[in-house]
Amino acid sequence: MRYFFPVSDGAKTQPDVKGEEIASPDEALAKAAAIARRLRQSGCRYDSHVVHVIDERHAQIGSVAVAAVRVG
Repeated sequence: MRYFFPVSDGAKTQPDVKGEEIASPDEALAKAAAIARRLRQSGCRYDSHVVHVIDERHAQIGSVAVAAVRVG
């Protein structure tokens, strides 16, 4: 199934128009956590951002807050 990973700060959302074929919702959530980790490591101010997981049917599977991920 194709999953999309838009990033939101509460006011604006950066859409993910490509998405990625991933085998399961759990793997998609792990991908969202990896994206959140990269954002946190980037040195930019992303702590208020959230990476959402949306499937190809437009159902929200979950989300990962950038501030909640551990770095290192």
